[in-house]
Amino acid sequence: MGFFATGNSSPYLKDGRLADVIAALTVLSAHRSSEKEIGGWCRELSKANDKDELKTAIAHWSRVFHEHPEFFVTYRLAESDEIKAALRLRYSNKSIDRETRQEAQNLAKMTVQDRSRLTSHPLPDGSVNNLVSAAINLHAAALSRNADARFWFQFAGPALGLLGGVLVAIISAALASPSKPSIPQTIVVKVVSADKPPSSLASKALP
Repeated sequence: MGFFATGNSSPYLKDGRLADVIAALTVLSAHRSSEKEIGGWCRELSKANDKDELKTAIAHWSRVFHEHPEFFVTYRLAESDEIKAALRLRYSNKSIDRETRQEAQNLAKMTVQDRSRLTSHPLPDGSVNNLVSAAINLHAAALSRNADARFWFQFAGPALGLLGGVLVAIISAALASPSKPSIPQTIVVKVVSADKPPSSLASKALP
């Protein structure tokens, strides 16, 4: 990334990314389960059932989930090789049993295995709307930063070129006319006679 970056590092600037984020927010907010393996979410998001289609969909949605940690969390359970994904807001508030849908008691005393059976309630419409609005605002901010960077880059290129030309001219002029050191015409040597006091000094001028 250069000094005048155009903001292409933002995942929101990828084609179709905002629509993908909104789709994922909507599905993961309202689904009965708060978390699933990414392949399971692909069947909800892309309706992919064919093996090749599912492989492509998993790669696509894995990028979406990984590149937007502001909304999603991905992880792998110790006993599984599959990566799971969840909406961060729901993942951090798991408090009901996945099967009975009853609120769990004494969460602090539950084992890791018991906690793995917990899920969370679907989000209310107001929360989903807030998440979608946040995604739209982040997308707009990324577009704005990208436009600003491109605007300044239009001026930076010619300015840097002009500055470089001036520096080259100055250096070239300095090399073409090197300064010559001044050589003294007369060297004065002061000789102190051993027979005379220091106040009597003889000076000789050498050509």
